Amino acid sequence: MPMTEDGVRYEDGELKLRDGRTLAWRWWGEPDGIPILRLQGTPGCRLYRHPDPAVQRDLGVRYLLADRPGYGGSTRLPGRGIAEIADDLAALLDHHKLDRVPVMGTSGGGPHEGSGTNHRRGRDRGLIAARA
Repeated sequence: MPMTEDGVRYEDGELKLRDGRTLAWRWWGEPDGIPILRLQGTPGCRLYRHPDPAVQRDLGVRYLLADRPGYGGSTRLPGRGIAEIADDLAALLDHHKLDRVPVMGTSGGGPHEGSGTNHRRGRDRGLIAARA
């Protein structure tokens, strides 16, 4: 598994969605960390992480991030609204065999998280909303 210069492990991938689009994703952190679905701010992509690797390491978590449609390596979805990303994220969780995970939405990711939680009740274990 690749590692950044400051010692953070990561894994990249792409998921082909049912409608033919591509969803690019990245895991940040140790494979045995507690998985958290993290929805980054806008603009942002799966490559974003906290600049201090000790924060994530000390918490013992592993973040799963995905590029929203039209960002980074993910295919654009013309006319999409906030709720449409919920289906993409459900497919991502299924792909990684994750049933219920904590979800963290920061800044522009907060509305997506809230919408996804309402759209996919029962999939998340909790909401962490951080807004600047």
